[in-house]
Amino acid sequence: SGGSRFCAFGREKIGDVFGKHHGRLGVAFVAGDGDGGVCFPHHREVRVHAGGTARMAANVPPVRKAVAEARCVAARSRGHFAIGAAQFKAGDVKESRSEMELAARSRDTLAGAEYFLGRIARLEGNSDEAKEHLERSVQADPKFAESRAELGRRNLERGDVEAARNHLQRALELDADSDQANHFLLALYQRTKDPRVEAQRRRVDDLQKKRSLKQDLMLRTIHVQPDDRQR
Repeated sequence: SGGSRFCAFGREKIGDVFGKHHGRLGVAFVAGDGDGGVCFPHHREVRVHAGGTARMAANVPPVRKAVAEARCVAARSRGHFAIGAAQFKAGDVKESRSEMELAARSRDTLAGAEYFLGRIARLEGNSDEAKEHLERSVQADPKFAESRAELGRRNLERGDVEAARNHLQRALELDADSDQANHFLLALYQRTKDPRVEAQRRRVDDLQKKRSLKQDLMLRTIHVQPDDRQR
C-alpha cells in the first residue's frame, strides 16, 4: 500500500488542506506527475497503490460523491464555491455556509456565494439576512437572474406583490428559462388570481419536461464500445 497521498491540484498534504473534512467525506488522492493526480471518493477505505491505482468502495451515493469530488479542487475561491454548492445540494447548510463565506471574499465568486448565503439564511428563517445577501449578489452582478428570482420570492412571501413582480420580470428578462423565476411567477399569478395563471402553469410544465429530457439525453451519451475480440 505504498504511494503518496497528495492533493491533485498542488503539493499540499491532504490533511493540511482539508483537515477534518477529508476523513468524514472519504477522499483519497493518487499523486501523479507534476500537478496531475486523481481523486477517489469512497465510503470506507481506499488503498492507494504505487503506480496510481486504487480500489473504490461500491455504491457511492451521487451527492456524496459530488461533495468528495469538489474537495479535490484547490483551496481557492472557486474551490470553496464548488464545495459549498455540493454541500448545499447534500443538505449540509452549515458546512455550505462556511465555504460560501470564504468564496464571498473573492470578486470572481462573490455573486454566486452571496446567492447561496441568501438561500441558506432563508432556510434558517432569517429573512432580513437573506435579503442582504441577495442584494449584495445583485450588486456584484446585476445579471445574476437567480438572485433576482429569490428576491422576488421573498417579496411575495412578505405580501409585496409589486416588488415581487418587478424582480421576477427582471429575472426572466435575464433568463427566460429560469426554473425559479417561472415557478415563483406562477405562485404570484395564483395569489393574485391573474388570468395568465394557466398559461404560466403550462410554461412551468414545459420547462420541467425539457429539463427531464436534457437529463435523459445526458445519460444516453454514454457509449459502450464492443470488444473486437468478441466479434
